[in-house]
Amino acid sequence: MKNYFVFSLFLLLIFFTGCSTPGTDSSDNSSKKAANSIILTQIDLRLAVGTNVSGTLTIELRDATGSTPALWSNTINTSTLHSGAGSYWNSFTVPDIELTNKQTYRIYVTRSDAQDIPNSNTISWNSSDSGDDEYTQGFSSSGNSNIDFTFRIFDDGIVNQQMESVEYGYSVFNTGYLWQEFVPES
Repeated sequence: MKNYFVFSLFLLLIFFTGCSTPGTDSSDNSSKKAANSIILTQIDLRLAVGTNVSGTLTIELRDATGSTPALWSNTINTSTLHSGAGSYWNSFTVPDIELTNKQTYRIYVTRSDAQDIPNSNTISWNSSDSGDDEYTQGFSSSGNSNIDFTFRIFDDGIVNQQMESVEYGYSVFNTGYLWQEFVPES
């Protein structure tokens, strides 16, 4: 009887504490990050993409100075982007990168092919206009401190920072990068 009681107690202990080893659940990123950081899992950009787009698009995550090598980079075929009349959110999965809270980072975008407006081979990154500063925590490569490019960053699947005001757009060229700063907050 004593062994049955001890065995029952053992089963109850397993039931209430679970059988997994702490830190081994890959679906829970909260145990992977420090208290003053976020886990970047996705970047969304709102792009206007022509109907005859070609080549590749490269998205990079860099530190505040824009130095290389990039913290993360992804090059995709432009035919996979949402295209047509108007603009659409395009999502880019990031492999769980830990970012420090309240530190500035930059999203960089470029493409391989030249813009060809008559043939609808165009990509524009939507932005705010110069009337007011829609995202006060960072600047863009636009040359105007009030213009910000559209973006959303996700901390473990939840929107952490965003600028969604669509009032204008800048062409993404193959001769340089457009960039937007952001500051994650945990």
